[in-house]
Amino acid sequence: MMQSYTELDLLRFIYKEVEVCEYFEMDFAINEDPNLHNDYEALKATVDQLPKVKFEPSAISIQNILGYAVA
Repeated sequence: MMQSYTELDLLRFIYKEVEVCEYFEMDFAINEDPNLHNDYEALKATVDQLPKVKFEPSAISIQNILGYAVA
């Protein structure tokens, strides 16, 4: 019997936040179940449309931290 996966499970799969064994189980399930595959494709397309955000501290913040660490 194949396990049923939720949208949250699929998001964890897309972002690779699952254990290795679970990843392979989900990959197999996605490839075998057309409904799950469709759900995965829809979520993947949505995730791909999200803007890519890169968080980086300002140079002054880094200097303040380094200055504090040395003191």
